[in-house]
Amino acid sequence: MAGDRGERNFPMALDAASARLFIATRRPPRLVEYDSTTGQAVSQTPCVGDADDLFFDAMRRRIYLIGGEGFVDIFQAPEKGAKPEQLAHVPTAPRARTGLYIPELNLVTVAVPHTTNASAAVLLFQARP
Repeated sequence: MAGDRGERNFPMALDAASARLFIATRRPPRLVEYDSTTGQAVSQTPCVGDADDLFFDAMRRRIYLIGGEGFVDIFQAPEKGAKPEQLAHVPTAPRARTGLYIPELNLVTVAVPHTTNASAAVLLFQARP
């Protein structure tokens, strides 16, 4: 795939069954998909800024991307051959970029830091079919 794939890549998630690796870049904010058998980038999609955590939900074939810009982006990861489709851009809070996906509970958690205007919190999002 030709072109700049971005800088400051940080979070990664692996879809082992489809041999795909997803990496979020911060500059510019993109979700880049790689074929993990060849190392070649196969797609790139705009995403939330200041990406910090990225999770792959194998049961639903979904990608949860948490960004400090104040959103969780949810993408559907189709089988090989098509790029991920953004399903939702869910608001959280500015600088809330750390989280955890708990597959056994179908739960995405996001940590909201303390600010001068609000207390720290943990947001819970239920993954749905």
